[in-house]
Amino acid sequence: MAVHFKLDYVKADGNISNYYPDFLVKLSDRRIVIVETKGREDPDVPKKMERLRQWCEDINRIQQDVSYDFVYVDETSFDKYKPKSFKQLSERISYDKLYQEAISDPTLRRTREELEVAIDNARTARDVVFELFQDLDSFRLDDYKQFDDGGAGMERLLQYVRDGVGELGGKVASIGDALYEVSLNGEPTSQVTTNRERAKESEDLTLLGLEHPLVLRLMAGHTDLGASSRALAGRLPNAEDCRGCLTIWRIEVHGGKGQFQRRVVPIGLDESGERSRRLEQVGSRLRELQPIRAALFDREKRTSLVRNDLPEMIRRELTHTGSLPEGASFSARLLAWIELI
Repeated sequence: MAVHFKLDYVKADGNISNYYPDFLVKLSDRRIVIVETKGREDPDVPKKMERLRQWCEDINRIQQDVSYDFVYVDETSFDKYKPKSFKQLSERISYDKLYQEAISDPTLRRTREELEVAIDNARTARDVVFELFQDLDSFRLDDYKQFDDGGAGMERLLQYVRDGVGELGGKVASIGDALYEVSLNGEPTSQVTTNRERAKESEDLTLLGLEHPLVLRLMAGHTDLGASSRALAGRLPNAEDCRGCLTIWRIEVHGGKGQFQRRVVPIGLDESGERSRRLEQVGSRLRELQPIRAALFDREKRTSLVRNDLPEMIRRELTHTGSLPEGASFSARLLAWIELI
């Protein structure tokens, strides 16, 4: 899960900076593991890990509702065993062997207690793998390709923030590369960035994302709009063949062991009420929509589609994309209804 989570720490050079862990893995409602991965040498890593260890101990001491652990995964160890699947990952790495190799190293400076902590972290990492991929025996790391939309998703989010802040009488101004200043109704100005590394380097910067307080504030206001404010009818220039309805849904998937996923899913319908991928593809052009006073469907047809047809279309979409594992349930809320005429 992605959250706006950071820790302050003292760097190797003595300066204070912010540290953003790579991942937070929610294994259940009562257990969260913070995962840090590292591919290059970084003199600040020991300082970050010590700060993270301290934070986990402190938070576990003051509350017992959720247990927090952390795991550090370095590239050297991963490359050494070269697992091709998650099953091999657990089979090839012998944690007892790692322990014996460590204590026999004449240059080792860590204490036995520290080694025990490291081995415990390795076991935790193995548990995380089992929890996340126990139903994916055929999954291979060689088949995985990192998804990269070229920054299009961040551009859409930035545009959303600009529009939302503008509606409230404020302004988002670019003041540098991936750097923006937000001013809103007399509130103190703040700076945000779309660059993760840049956010790590400055205490005065926050990373823009779905969990950013400003984004959550805007989304809360927009999702509370009445139904009439979320329904549109219009025409797109040079798209006469796009007749139908584009519906946009907020989906929440609840699985076993506390698993939770939130998505925004578009479902397009043609004039006959059948699903239309063509209509879903024009979603990026909605800013060009020319409003008209007309309707494609009557009230009875809309009600029938929402109650009888669209829930099954959403279920099939979630199943097809692997977002609805066996035994999971989902809830759906209609965010927008746009009829294209």
